[in-house]
Amino acid sequence: MHQGVESWQLDPISFEPKLDYDNYSIWSFKVEVILKSRGLWHLVNGTEVAPTAEEPKAAFERWEMRDACARLQFLINIRDRWVWIFQQATTAKEIWTALQEHFRPESQFKKSLSMRRFTSAKLPEEGGDVTVHVQRMGELWQDIIASNAYTSRDADAFFVTTLLDSLPPSWSVFVAAWKVMPDPSKVSRSTVIGHILDLDAWNRGRADAHSAHAADMAQPHRRRPSGKVVT
Repeated sequence: MHQGVESWQLDPISFEPKLDYDNYSIWSFKVEVILKSRGLWHLVNGTEVAPTAEEPKAAFERWEMRDACARLQFLINIRDRWVWIFQQATTAKEIWTALQEHFRPESQFKKSLSMRRFTSAKLPEEGGDVTVHVQRMGELWQDIIASNAYTSRDADAFFVTTLLDSLPPSWSVFVAAWKVMPDPSKVSRSTVIGHILDLDAWNRGRADAHSAHAADMAQPHRRRPSGKVVT
């Protein structure tokens, strides 16, 4: 440390990745450790408050500079597109609170975003990879569970219905067969996923066999010197 310079006066620490919806937990942990190492964490958690008017002006100026350093630590690790979230904040503590309310898994915004991403995911009719799509739906569902966006007891039924609805029209017969079951709520996620993957494997097997047969039919016959036809 430079002589005569306090830890909070050192240049802020920049790190990657910057804050986004999928990394708030690890991002906030890193920021907390940095602020603690600089002696600024008490400004953020609210235990160090601004001096009162009765205290010396120098005390307030020092607090103001320290708070600005804490705010700067946030700024250099957040992309410009998220600044609007805390643009009206005047202290480091207000910035921290605004980020928590917006990004932490249990925030209302995160719940809404997780639900929207899950229910709007669709497998394209052409060029879609069923296995990748099912895995993606599982990942999106985990985001919903983590954010407590869906807490009803029929969680499995909701997942199954949404997964079936995400399949393209070419799967309509399969989807209809599952939806007319006497009690769809008793169908587990793993069962439906297993049938989807099995049917996809069977369809791909048929497509590969058809392609191979078509290639054989299209291959011109060759003749040996003896005059016999070979394929």
